[in-house]
Amino acid sequence: MIPAYHQRDDASTSSAGGHDKWIHRLRELERRLKAEREARLLDRSGARKRLEERDAVNEGLRMELERERMRRETGLSVAGEEQ
Repeated sequence: MIPAYHQRDDASTSSAGGHDKWIHRLRELERRLKAEREARLLDRSGARKRLEERDAVNEGLRMELERERMRRETGLSVAGEEQ
């Protein structure tokens, strides 16, 4: 038969082991959360940069379109005046 003091030591050891297990699990989840948060920040900043680049391209195309419209209007006005 196992003495009573050995049984208490076994119980406290398994309790401490269970506690350590949960602390390890908590730290792992915190690490994952931090990595996920950093990934979202990188995704967000990358998306913002792509939107800014797209807006710059769109603005350039708008200006080009406006110049083309002005050129055509000017070309039509000059051709209409010559007749």
